[in-house]
Amino acid sequence: RLYFEVGDYGSCQKYVEQYLTQKSNNAAAHKLLGQAFQKLGQKEKAIEQYKTSLDIDPTQTSTILDVCELLADDDVTIDSGRA
Repeated sequence: RLYFEVGDYGSCQKYVEQYLTQKSNNAAAHKLLGQAFQKLGQKEKAIEQYKTSLDIDPTQTSTILDVCELLADDDVTIDSGRA
């Protein structure tokens, strides 16, 4: 989380991905990875991580809002089979 807070989104991505190899069912980690991808401009990957986070914990209203914000962006395309 510290890497994200100081704006080092690439390092944040790297370390969260490593963490998720051990704890893949951590909703907060998937959300953080989604936030890092979003800051890095990788919106489709961000949506994937947000959706995984919501699959694990569907009560996260802030994550739902993050997904809605990204889906409202004209630059984002989604696979309708996964939406």
